[in-house]
Amino acid sequence: MSEEKIVHRIEKNTKEEIIFRIFRFKNKDYFDIRTYVNAVGEVDKIPTKKGVSFRLEQIDEAIKGLMEIKKVIEAGIDNS
Repeated sequence: MSEEKIVHRIEKNTKEEIIFRIFRFKNKDYFDIRTYVNAVGEVDKIPTKKGVSFRLEQIDEAIKGLMEIKKVIEAGIDNS
């Protein structure tokens, strides 16, 4: 795998973007979902601390968690 591959982007607002990416760090492969921002003097957006990284083998558990969130949303969130 190359050092980094961006697989999806969600525009958060005019200054921020949520980026889903796969990357290698210290010879191990990870994926993360992180907020990136426009920075003065930078051409590309830069990552912030707002995000989470997972080992690639955790992908199924991460998807399971997202699907559970979706089920709760679709059923209607009870805020009482």
